[in-house]
Amino acid sequence: MGHAWSLESMIDGQGEAVERAFWVTILRLEERQHLMTRMLSTAQRHGETVTARWLRRQVEQDRDTVKALRRLQSQSGWEAPVAVTEGDRRR
Repeated sequence: MGHAWSLESMIDGQGEAVERAFWVTILRLEERQHLMTRMLSTAQRHGETVTARWLRRQVEQDRDTVKALRRLQSQSGWEAPVAVTEGDRRR
């Protein structure tokens, strides 16, 4: 009985850790996308076309990745932490 309880606790703990890592990943990608978008704007203003092209690809890739993760989130039934749903993110 003690082993079953420990195993269940361990599995639950692992699930919670995976879910936390999932949300941290989404938040960091969104922060990166925001930063890269600002950098893209600056590069465009300064006529840095090569840099702007590279940054645009990065922004698009991050946007696509976040979309895929959000789809996974909606299919998994994981609820977003309050900080995610209320936009309480540091930028």
